[in-house]
Formats: sequence, structure tokens, C-alpha cells
Amino acid sequence: LFHLTYLDNNSLKGLYTWQEQSVLDHDNINSYYAAYYQTLVQANYFIMRAEELIASAEYKTTDEEKTLLTLLKQYIGEIKIMRALAHWRLIQRFSKPWDGTTDNDEQSGIILMKQYDPLKGAKSKKATRAEVYKAMIEDLDYAIANIADDANKDVKPAIYLTRDYAYAIKARVCLTMHDWQGAVDACNAFMD
Repeated sequence: LFHLTYLDNNSLKGLYTWQEQSVLDHDNINSYYAAYYQTLVQANYFIMRAEELIASAEYKTTDEEKTLLTLLKQYIGEIKIMRALAHWRLIQRFSKPWDGTTDNDEQSGIILMKQYDPLKGAKSKKATRAEVYKAMIEDLDYAIANIADDANKDVKPAIYLTRDYAYAIKARVCLTMHDWQGAVDACNAFMD
């Protein structure tokens, strides 16, 4: 999901680099699209269930329960990073680039999956590019606000998501939107 590596034998490199033989193969394109939407469905299901648990007020009395609530919000933040990245990958491949003029045009983006409702989501109209980018920034801002600065940094090998990763993805999204100041701010926060 996060990047191409030698571990997957670069099997999807052709889609990332738009090599003609790969993009002409509809099975590859369908698989790429479906894999990210499956990630979105699973992410939205997790977020829905976690928010139900938070709303149930199960974790609000003892200090230990408050710690668990903080961890649950961190996990939601980690999932929202994945959701933002999945939307970003899809909009990069299946929409025209951000241009600053047509980004609010109807159906200029992709189907935006922000809630767990697979059947409804599959029938939804495309969102505008601006709506998709706004949703990505909101997800990343939630993650930045709810993942502790030192969370997951001591884990070796580094296999968990961190606040720094959220800043890095936000910088990438801001660059794509030509939000130069947003990209600089995210990079500075990451480097600090």
C-alpha cells in the first residue's frame, strides 16, 4: 500500500509509471482500483466501529480507561492516514491533475469513500477533486492531532504508522494541490 519495494518484485511498477503494456491490461487496472477501494471499505469499517465504541462512553472513568481511549483515537488516526493515502493514490491515477481552476467541477475527482456503506458507495457519483483533497487533509490533520509524537517510533523494524508519516503524506498532498505553504509547514513539522 505505501510504496513499491523489492519485496513485491515491483509487480505494480508498470501501473505507477504508466507503462503502456500495464495500463492497457484491464485486469491490472481493475485490480489496482479494487485493492484501494477494499482498503477504504476496511478503513471505514474500523473507524465506524471505533467511533461507536467511543460514543458508548465505555472508556471514560478510570485513568486506565482514559489511556485506552487515547490509544483508540491514535488507532483511528493511523487508519485515517491509510484512508487519505488510498484516496490520494486513486485520485492520482483516475482523475486529472489538480489545476486550481477546474477542481470544483462536478465529478472531476473520484468516488469519495468516507463512511462504511459499500453498496451505497459503489453507486455514488464522483466527488470533485476539491472535495477529495479536502477529505484527505481532514484525515491527515486528525491523525496529526491524535498520534503522539513518540508513538510507534521505538518499534524495530519500523512497521507502524507515526505522526511523521502523516506529515510526510500531508506534504505530498499539499504539493499536488500547489499549496506550497502547506507543504512547507508539513515538511518543517516532520523535520522538527
